[in-house]
Amino acid sequence: MKDEIESLYHYTSIGGFKGIIDSSCLHATNIKYLNDSKEYIFGLDYFSNLFLDAELYRQYAVLNKNSLYDHLVDLLFSEVLSVFKYLREASNYFVISFSREPDVLSQWRAYGEGNVGYCIKFNYHDLFYPSDLGLGLVVKVDYVDPGDLGFARKKLEDIKAEWKSEFFKKMPWLREGNVKEYNKMLRRYFELEDLAGNTRSCSIGDKEIVYPDKVDEVDGNPQWYQEINKFVFFVVEPALSEIAYSWKHYSFSEESEYRYVFYRDLKSQEALCRKDNTFQEIPGKMDMKNFPALALRDLKFKEGKTFLVPYVEIPYDFKNKNIIDEVIVGPCPHPIEAASSVQQFLDMKLDNVVKVVDSKVPYRYW
Repeated sequence: MKDEIESLYHYTSIGGFKGIIDSSCLHATNIKYLNDSKEYIFGLDYFSNLFLDAELYRQYAVLNKNSLYDHLVDLLFSEVLSVFKYLREASNYFVISFSREPDVLSQWRAYGEGNVGYCIKFNYHDLFYPSDLGLGLVVKVDYVDPGDLGFARKKLEDIKAEWKSEFFKKMPWLREGNVKEYNKMLRRYFELEDLAGNTRSCSIGDKEIVYPDKVDEVDGNPQWYQEINKFVFFVVEPALSEIAYSWKHYSFSEESEYRYVFYRDLKSQEALCRKDNTFQEIPGKMDMKNFPALALRDLKFKEGKTFLVPYVEIPYDFKNKNIIDEVIVGPCPHPIEAASSVQQFLDMKLDNVVKVVDSKVPYRYW
């Protein structure tokens, strides 16, 4: 995070507030069931406007030698984008929404549900440390105007600038602008991709590597191919994942949202866990004994307005730790009684003192 953040705010209903304190958990909701109908897909669709269709790159004749590196990176992003949107992996992303801003009218309207709402002020740094280790991270949501591709271009340009020297070192035909060798590499790349299907070789080691000056069209796993796979795995896929879960339409900008995001990997759960939810040893795999177990949490469902909403519970030790700093009681007809009952409730449930204050927004829903 570049911003200096001390607190984040979570808006919820009266029932949601009581449930958070009673259960000492926050609910991470499946990203497809949030209030933005374009969640996950919007950012990918917007970013994909920078690229040709993946199949067209196989037909695209590279004529400008200065564009070899750009062509390769664009090709890789386009290929992975098509896979991302096809697989619709959003079903495995779960988020908890927070706001940078307290006591906002639009938030009271959205989360009060026609009744009094509550805004819980959290210590930002403690959100990274739930009671059991998690696979999540707190990210800032970026709000994007779909009619302006400048934000997407900046993202792509930054990635290209960071990795250009690495690619030039490992694929010298890019540095030299050697179109002949580059086209040989592309032909071999597509052949290897067609043979590999959805599997990729991505070996990592400390040994000294000598990068060849020419493309070997016979090698079944050339070094440059491994380097491309590493770039896809460590750069392209994480970048697109971040775009998917943290880029939203600018019409939501008033929310000033930050979100706790984690990926619930169902396949890993099935492969790595025993029936008692402990990790098993798998021959030939990495040691998983100390791997965070949040992805194993049971999936639950709550009532939405038109469908059941899947979520998982993220546990925090609200009782003994100063994670909650303050609670703001939203606009309501009986603010004194509401604040008093909340204070009594918190004093009974938590060991630390939490300040309770009234909203300053002169909004009336009653």
